[in-house]
Amino acid sequence: MLFVKRIFHPVGQGGFFTEELRYHTAHKKNSKKRTREVFRVAYDCGSVTSKVALEKQINTFENKIFDVLFISHFDTDHINGLKYLLTKCVVEKVVLPAIGHDEQIRLAVMYSNNKEFSSFCADPAGYIRRASRNGEGTKIIFVKPYTGEGSGEELDLDEEPSSSITTIDSGRIIKKKNLSLPWVYIPFNFEGENRAAEVAKTLGSMGVSIKTGQDLKNYLDDPNPKVKDDIIKAFKKIKGGPNTNSLTLYSGPDLDEQRQICWLVNIESKNFFHSCSRNPACIYLGDYDAGGGRKWRQLYENFESYWHYVGTIQIPHHGAKKNFNEKLCDNTSMFCVIASGLDNRYKHPHPDTLKSILNSKGMPILVNESDHSICHFEIRSWVRQK
Repeated sequence: MLFVKRIFHPVGQGGFFTEELRYHTAHKKNSKKRTREVFRVAYDCGSVTSKVALEKQINTFENKIFDVLFISHFDTDHINGLKYLLTKCVVEKVVLPAIGHDEQIRLAVMYSNNKEFSSFCADPAGYIRRASRNGEGTKIIFVKPYTGEGSGEELDLDEEPSSSITTIDSGRIIKKKNLSLPWVYIPFNFEGENRAAEVAKTLGSMGVSIKTGQDLKNYLDDPNPKVKDDIIKAFKKIKGGPNTNSLTLYSGPDLDEQRQICWLVNIESKNFFHSCSRNPACIYLGDYDAGGGRKWRQLYENFESYWHYVGTIQIPHHGAKKNFNEKLCDNTSMFCVIASGLDNRYKHPHPDTLKSILNSKGMPILVNESDHSICHFEIRSWVRQK
């Protein structure tokens, strides 16, 4: 039997979502005894409307181990609690989207008024390992942008990686093999518009050479304010925000499982309690833009084999109309979780998003910074006897 506890935490305009997989393993000295184990995962860790609420939720895991932390993309409302999490908890592995050197430069300059965040964008791996209480023990896994090619062999989390920093293909299955029932994580790094040419042109016109994160830091820390100001002004002319890359994530049963498994899902939130025998998987979308036809097809086609397992969707970009697609709710009575701030300046979620969810017979669940909005999913499984 496998028990999964999935929580959408009340942190406001941002995201902090956790899962605990609880299972039993045979005792090393006595095979008749079973040892209870916990495998803990998080997806994103940030909020721009309530730092207090975010830190309160992180504190509930103080000194506990996160086996894997997934980061969707490099935007403050999704990762500005990263340093706090890394110091309060032991984080074994961090999985994040690989972005080009040019994009690192662009984001670091964009956030140059925030030294902490700019430092992260310039050198994500270095920043994480400096901040982590686990230090060099925290392994970094970059997921390459999706190219349409194969994803390679499964990544077994029980095996020690050959390098402290590794890169894997999008779509590669990540799993812990000693679970009582197979549960997998499948990340896809979908890249938006590539601005490498614009970045190169901008740097070339200024006679600036930035080959490393330290080079960039030196320019932004230049005692002559004109140097920094000129770089910032030049980069502001490059259009685009921080959502160029978005790491989407499937969390759910493995397709290779041949046994007939029953799933019971209990959902508890402020406004309702619901229990059903239904699809246990969740797809986390961060700020992915599912609104366009091409981007929707890209998302669906890559998760298509698993879609029948999906019963929960983290609605992208806090319920923004532009990022939503009603096809996300095609599965019957899809649980649609929207994380947004109570008084956010963008007025998320958009009324049309909520209307589309309801028209599709989906079930919108709103999570904000109020403690009462926390949403718990408890998923139990057992093998059906023949």
